[in-house]
Amino acid sequence: ADAYSGGRRVWRRIGVDPASCDPAVLEKLICAGVDVFRMNFSHGTAQDHIDRAANVRSISAKIGRPIGL
Repeated sequence: ADAYSGGRRVWRRIGVDPASCDPAVLEKLICAGVDVFRMNFSHGTAQDHIDRAANVRSISAKIGRPIGL
């Protein structure tokens, strides 16, 4: 185990899509144990992806737990 997985040997990954990009939804997912968000660049604009990444980073800092993108 390592520091990024919080002592677990399994990483919990989820894709970020329009249904889950709302900051409140992202925060619930992180609090539920998601460790890594996968971004599908086939859908959305460059700015959409920048905003989603910024939301994940902001929530990660707020909660105090590193989250992978």
